[in-house]
Amino acid sequence: MKNRDSCLHAFNVALRFLSYRPRSEVEVRTRLGHRFSPTIVDRVLVALQDRGLVNDSDFASLWRDNRSSFNPRSADSIRRELTAKGVSSEIAEDTVRDMDDLYNACRAGRRLAQRLAPCDFTSFASRLRGHLHRRGFSADIVRQAISHLWDQNLDNTPAPSWENEDTDLTHTRRF
Repeated sequence: MKNRDSCLHAFNVALRFLSYRPRSEVEVRTRLGHRFSPTIVDRVLVALQDRGLVNDSDFASLWRDNRSSFNPRSADSIRRELTAKGVSSEIAEDTVRDMDDLYNACRAGRRLAQRLAPCDFTSFASRLRGHLHRRGFSADIVRQAISHLWDQNLDNTPAPSWENEDTDLTHTRRF
């Protein structure tokens, strides 16, 4: 009877932990492992997985989508974040495989580019370069994004609708 009460208590602790945001299996296992025996933790994880409350593939997709929507980063950066959260490298790689780094770099730099519009190109590029590198984008992607954002500011055109998948981001300028 005591074991059943411990399982129920551990299950409630896990539910409370999951109520704040989705978690990976490793995060839940680690959290429960501080207070409960490995046998109880295993039972609770099986129950959570059966109910669809813990699923590393779903967690990875939600993490990617959230990052892409609110704080765009490179696919490589998101993959590292997922593996740090305990998601297997295979799931993390599958999750970020179809991400478009140029699209995300332009989204990540758009607001800063609008504020830097009155600057000369050197200042504009320097500030954006640091901003995008800190978000994990490669030098090549950063160059392309800076060029695209600079051209956009020169044209005084409003920011493109990023929901439109046909937006042409291939036009680049050498610098």
